Amino acid sequence: AVLILSAALFTVFAVTLFLIGSFRASLVALLGPALSVIDMLGMMYYFDIDLNTISVICLALSVGITMDFSSHITIGYVNSPGSRHDRVCGSLGDLGPALTHAGISTFLCTGVLVFSRTYVFKIFFKMFMLIIVFGMFHGLVFVPIVLNLIGPTDYFKQEETLEMQEDKLVVKFIENRKETEIN
Repeated sequence: AVLILSAALFTVFAVTLFLIGSFRASLVALLGPALSVIDMLGMMYYFDIDLNTISVICLALSVGITMDFSSHITIGYVNSPGSRHDRVCGSLGDLGPALTHAGISTFLCTGVLVFSRTYVFKIFFKMFMLIIVFGMFHGLVFVPIVLNLIGPTDYFKQEETLEMQEDKLVVKFIENRKETEIN
């Protein structure tokens, strides 16, 4: 179980680092799934869930699902101009409602499993409720606090810098498209 979870966390970190491009921001984003897995392991005791194949599969799934909350907030932070506080507020303002809706809809979809009588579905329900609760907490509360305290500051300081970068990307895209059409 430790090997599977370590491999999942390492893989998620590598992909996040590749996509975000900031080592510090990727580490902060990794805190969400890492702490969610630790919290879930602790709560498994109270929910009387044994460490078996079903629970380990759910734990491995939890790394990816909880990373969704953390990575979206982190990407919103990295792509916003201003101070750390402004960037966290902007990220939560832009992405917070959508992530909250995603968590609630996942909760509602898996909520029907509460009426199940089979062991597998009972465990799946309990584990997914933990995934959603801890993923949303760490992604929407903990990660923004950490980003506000130690998030990277070397990105866009002002709105104009962000707009200039976007304009450069658009010009490159248009030039590449014209070249492809000519060839």
